[in-house]
Amino acid sequence: MKVQKGEKYYYYAKNEMEELCMLLCNSITAWNSSNSQTTYL
Repeated sequence: MKVQKGEKYYYYAKNEMEELCMLLCNSITAWNSSNSQTTYL
């Protein structure tokens, strides 16, 4: 049961991190394009 709980939390945290990464990547891309710089992946 503990493992399942941990996995649930892990997947939840992973999804949260993916959302943050997408927001971060989008803002970085916008910042880079507005400054005429190459975008880093």
